[in-house]
Amino acid sequence: MTREDLRIGGPGARCAAWLYRPTNTEGRSALCVIIGAGLALTRNDGLEAYAERFAAAGAAVIVFDHRHMSPSERGPQRLGLRGQVDDWRSAIAYARAWGGLDPRRTVLWGYSLAAGPALKAAVNDRQIAAVLTISPFLDGLARIRRSPIRNTAWIVPRAVADLIGLRTTIPATAPPGGHGAMVLPGEADGFARIVKNGSPWPNQVPAAAAVTTVAHRRQTLARHLHCPVWVGIGDNDRSVSETAAEQLATRAPAGELHRYPFDHFDPLAGTAPKLVARDQIKFLLEQGLLDGERPSSPLA
Repeated sequence: MTREDLRIGGPGARCAAWLYRPTNTEGRSALCVIIGAGLALTRNDGLEAYAERFAAAGAAVIVFDHRHMSPSERGPQRLGLRGQVDDWRSAIAYARAWGGLDPRRTVLWGYSLAAGPALKAAVNDRQIAAVLTISPFLDGLARIRRSPIRNTAWIVPRAVADLIGLRTTIPATAPPGGHGAMVLPGEADGFARIVKNGSPWPNQVPAAAAVTTVAHRRQTLARHLHCPVWVGIGDNDRSVSETAAEQLATRAPAGELHRYPFDHFDPLAGTAPKLVARDQIKFLLEQGLLDGERPSSPLA
């Protein structure tokens, strides 16, 4: 497989990306899997393992950073979920304009917070062939309810300042007892496990994100989707709502729920990508979205 750097999107909303060209397609139009990262993460943080496995299975893969997250495109950091949906649509448009891909076989793959914008981008787009989500952050209110009250009280005035235009950031994560967007037990350690040395990941998010995600209930999109949905959730994941993940899988067309002995961060660490990608590739084969059998590969 080969990988090249891309820039997708327009002025002020440029997203850095990688394009993995598929192997063993024998001149046929290829499936394209579009992969987006979660809260404050970049494409450098655990996503390469998935991209390489999908490419080895015969798919083209686009892995992109949301706007303002790439070092080469970074400006005043913002976390607008509407803007992130537009980033997904830009990636979809790029894939469909690129020769060699089948526009009817576009698959969206989202981890954590990226699952919501991926699902939103798939609504009313009948050419999206499937959505794959792992550890999906779907219910913002459920998250706020389990957050420490002292941390929420610390965030609120900073979020208000951010909302009125005083660019204000908070840590993306901090140890329990600290202040940040994700401070539950295990979350700071989880980020430390998946963020590689040298990653451009900034441990900060706009303070307003903690407020704007409260109304985030993406499991309600299930009935508006026209494509199969694969949902993976960890039995030890305390960062997102298990109930919301179950509702998404139950209500979506041809929805499938897969459980793993994981916490929220395990899917991007160690040998977990091998296990999850194997199940996702099997799902794509069963849906008729990948051609033939999975090629033998040292990644398998």
